Amino acid sequence: MARREVAVVVLLEGGVEIEVQALRRALGDPDVERVRPHITLVPPLRLADAELEAGLALLFGAARRTDPFSVALDAPDTFAPVSPTLHLPVVDGAGQLAALRSLVFRPPLERETHPFVAHVTLLAHAAPERIEAARSVLAGYRATAAVHRLTMMVRGHDADGTAKWAPAADVELDGVRVVGGGPLAVHLHCGTVLDPAAVALLDAHGVQAPPAALVVIARREGAVVGAAWGVPAQPSPAVSVFVDPGRRGQGIGTQLRREWEFRAARGSEAPPAPDRPVSR
Repeated sequence: MARREVAVVVLLEGGVEIEVQALRRALGDPDVERVRPHITLVPPLRLADAELEAGLALLFGAARRTDPFSVALDAPDTFAPVSPTLHLPVVDGAGQLAALRSLVFRPPLERETHPFVAHVTLLAHAAPERIEAARSVLAGYRATAAVHRLTMMVRGHDADGTAKWAPAADVELDGVRVVGGGPLAVHLHCGTVLDPAAVALLDAHGVQAPPAALVVIARREGAVVGAAWGVPAQPSPAVSVFVDPGRRGQGIGTQLRREWEFRAARGSEAPPAPDRPVSR
């Protein structure tokens, strides 16, 4: 049975990501190009392909129950002498991160690990003198980061064989909506990555989806039944929609397009109400 190494994180984005990357480069972090700055919720573990959908279901369930929030990062600290790290501790929002983690740190994503301490790693292994120098120079450092997306990372390799972590799936904390009811309900998940099950559906029908800035995936009873993807450029956002041929004629494509367009606009306070249940 095939297995892959995965982790669940909150990726830093925007200005704070650029800033933290600059700190990592200045400190000589050897992993700076292999993994983006992040807050780890589920440390790396090996997941069988058959368990992947159950793991994704935990992400979607957590996102449905959690609103976006912000966290504050403080001046560098260390876990030495237990571990010679250099990291930015989370000082505000740590409780919300712990609550979010509790929703995903369950089988099959649960594993033996250290007690959870929310932080952003700058150096995983640092000499004592470098730790003390960084703590002294950056004693006044403070930053705020938005937490609005959960990401499942997967460990792969570049063309030259270098190990690298990349997003395999993600979901917005306000990006889960259920349309219809009962066994015909469709779950719409909004993010930036077509997850492996969505990619497999498209591949099976010869559909190639280029990298997209906004993705909506439709699932029914855990199975992917369609996807919408594209770039929400203004004034004319470009979106592509695909529905499993065996599920067409049920309104799924309409709901995918509507959800994508709503998420692209981001101007409304609530998703558009369907004019008819998607299950009809």
